[in-house]
Amino acid sequence: ERLLGDLLALSRIGRMVNPPERFPMRDAFDEARSRVGGLIASSGATIRAGEMGEAFADRERLVEVWQNLIENAIKYSKPGVTPALEAGAEARDGRSAFFLRDNGIGIDRKYREKAFALFEKINPKSEGTGIGLALVKRIVEVHGGRVWVEDGIDGGSTFIFTLADGGPDSAA
Repeated sequence: ERLLGDLLALSRIGRMVNPPERFPMRDAFDEARSRVGGLIASSGATIRAGEMGEAFADRERLVEVWQNLIENAIKYSKPGVTPALEAGAEARDGRSAFFLRDNGIGIDRKYREKAFALFEKINPKSEGTGIGLALVKRIVEVHGGRVWVEDGIDGGSTFIFTLADGGPDSAA
């Protein structure tokens, strides 16, 4: 049932979109954080968020991006280590690049592209359907951006994404 729901959500990206609007990206992040408040509380995760500037996009879809990234960061935390996440934005090549850093298990460089593929799970025994990061990638691409992963905190991961409307005037 969960797999079907995730597949339907993925298939709708690009077809069912809300009109783009200008909004503070921090608001979308905060809404995503509140949607997974139970997971955050049960894991003991700490989340710091800085200034993120504005975005011009389908706000609901960007909330989904943040929600997936937060859930993954907590799900792939190191055993016995409290998840620590940091969100924000920084200027990269004249565009706003939004990021979520974590102190989790990280992703080996050779698997980083594969992490965004449909049904690809780096750890096949982990929870989930293998659609979350594919959904993130699809949403970001529909918005004219790109998403990638770099090293994070203490061996963790940093997920970074840009959007088409990410000029210097909206950089953090």
